[in-house]
Parts: sequence; structure tokens; C-alpha cells
Amino acid sequence: MRRSSLLVLLFLPVGVDGLGAATAVTEQVFLAALDDAHPASRALAGDLGAAEAERRRASLLSDPRLEIEREELENFERETTWGVSWTPPVDGRRRWEILASEAGVEAERNRLEARLAELRRDVRRSYADWATGEARVALIAEHAGRLERLAERMRHRAEAGEESLLDARRLEIAHESSEAALSRARASALAGRAGAAAWLADDARDLTTAEPALPALPEVPNDLDSGLRPDLRAARSRVDQAEALERSSRRIAPAPEISLGWKNVEAAGVDLDGPIFAVSWRLPVLDRRRADRMAATSAVAAAEAGNEWATRRATADLAAAVAAYDELRRSALSARANLDGLDDVARAATAAYEQGESSVTDLLDGLRAVLEARVVALDLEVAALEAHRQLELAAGRALTSGDRS
Repeated sequence: MRRSSLLVLLFLPVGVDGLGAATAVTEQVFLAALDDAHPASRALAGDLGAAEAERRRASLLSDPRLEIEREELENFERETTWGVSWTPPVDGRRRWEILASEAGVEAERNRLEARLAELRRDVRRSYADWATGEARVALIAEHAGRLERLAERMRHRAEAGEESLLDARRLEIAHESSEAALSRARASALAGRAGAAAWLADDARDLTTAEPALPALPEVPNDLDSGLRPDLRAARSRVDQAEALERSSRRIAPAPEISLGWKNVEAAGVDLDGPIFAVSWRLPVLDRRRADRMAATSAVAAAEAGNEWATRRATADLAAAVAAYDELRRSALSARANLDGLDDVARAATAAYEQGESSVTDLLDGLRAVLEARVVALDLEVAALEAHRQLELAAGRALTSGDRS
């Protein structure tokens, strides 16, 4: 259902002309493709399936053992015995093994949630690469177009003797350099578009006419808590699992094996039969499970230490992620606000040159400064978006609230 809505939104024409109209795509619409049916999501579920199978195995009782024995002696005596043997789970280990398997399922469920969060980050990164790549192409294309118009105008005026041939040639060289930069940006944008399309269904991968909106840079919420991260919940479940396994490995008297059967004895003129009942124990005099207890005790200590270290690291990661994103967000928003007057700067530099008030060097420096300011602002936005993706991982939950438009 989510994928169907994605297809509808992704290819809904913005214009009223229908075919050929550009389509607007946001990060939220793009993320709708990453549902439970997506192959990237399904590929991560193998470990959880294995843990659930182990839980099922732990809950099963042991199978009974069927024995049939037949003896024929030299004096024509014949003896036939059949019976069923079974070891009931009365030694207490089964309970702890079930608890350990349930903790293992919970750990794998949380690990899957953590890996899906990383997958969400990858989808967001792919979308951001596509969106910022297209934005970079637009910036450089505008700069190259302005230089192309200036170079053509100056060439005609130079041919008419109204401008310096050297100045006209310098503008042509600047335009050629901008075209080379534009080609590199287009190549990068095409790669970003192809990478983004890979996340979509086969019939939704044509993004030729799509126009991706740059994602938003939302404020940092006040209720972030690293303790809610799924990888930390998985670490705590691993401790529970190790403790249950340690309890199951303790020195417990083994359960007896109970046998029920029937014996028939045939001899010369004699035919006897009757029931058989037997109980047998394995005597743990050599304590062969001592090694299991040592391993289980070590596993508990390692799981507790891993949980403690993961908790410390998560706290530090969240603090670092908040600080980094907050700094980059402020810088990106400030740079974005300063872009409003750059078109006026470009027009003023062009007018000053055409009126003879400045040199071609001043003109090129002014146009280059405008382009650099816009590229720096875009680079800050790229860095802030990456910092926000890392903040989501550090917080253990989604933090997006809408696209910038």
C-alpha cells in the first residue's frame, strides 16, 4: 500500500500540461518506498528468523526412543523385548533455555530495528546526494549561462572594435572553464540520480523529469534520549540471554531416563510375557559441565561490559551529534539567508563592466565570488544534512518533519 502511494505521488504531474511536466519529489515521498516489502528490508531479517527458530527449538520436548530387541539362543529359547524410553525435562534447564532463546529473539528484533535505522540513513543519504547534485548543477549552469551570454556579447563588440579582443577572449576562457565544471557536476548528479532510483520499484525508476526538493533542517528536539536506541536495547537483551544461559549451565542433577516396555520369552513348552519399567540416570561425578559454566560465566561478564560500554558510547555519540548538527544547521541557515542579494551583486558587476567602470578582472572576480558563495552555502547544507542523519542514528529514532518547501 505504501509503495502504491509512492508511485502515485512520484509521478503526479505538477503542471497542467500532463506529459512532460516536471514532478516534485520530497524526501518523505522517497522514504515511503522503504517498507517491509522492500528487498533491502527483507534481506536484514535473516538473523531474526534464525533466533525465532531457536526459540521454537528450545520449547520442544525431546523425542522418545523406541527400542526393539530379539534374541534366539541355541536351546531354542526366544526372547523379544520392545520399549519406549524418554527423558522428561525435570532438571530445570529447559526453562532457562527457553528464557535465553526469548531474550535472543528480543535482541535480534532490536538489532533489526537498528539496522533498519541505518538503512533509512542510507536512503536519506542517497536522496540527499541526488537533490544536492541537482542543486549544484543548477548553480553552475546559471553561472555558465551568464558567462556564455557575456562572452558572446563581448565577442561581437570586439569584432566591431568596441571592446578589447583580450577581454573578450578572457570571458570565453572563463565560460569554457565553467562548462567543464558543469559537465563534472552533471556527471555527479546523474550518478546520484541512478543511486536514488535503485531504491525504487522497477516501474518507478525513471527520475528524468523528477525535481527533488532539498530536505529540511529541523531544530533539535528537546526530548532526545540515547537510552532508547535499539542497539542499546539489543545489548541489554544480550545480557539477559547470557544470564539465562549461565543459569542453565549450573550443576543440576540430570533428569532420569524412563523406559516402559514389554518382554516376551518363549522356551520349550513355556511362553512368558510381562511389562518392563526402568529408570536410568547419568551420574555427574566427573562434572563434565564445568567448562560450560566457565564459558557461560565469561559470556555474562562480557555481555555486561559490552552493555556498559555501549551505553557510555551512545551518550557521548548523542552529545557529539547534537553539537555538530546544531553548529552546521546555524551556519547553513545563515549562509542560505545571505544568498538573497547575490543576484544583485552579479547584475551590478556586469553593469559596472559594461559601463566601463571596472575591468574584466573585476567582473570575473565578482561573478566567481557569487558562485563560490552559493557553492559554500550548498556545501554547508550537505554537511548539515549528513549531520542530521547521524543525529537520527544517535537518537535512535526518526527526526524528520517535512521538506524545506
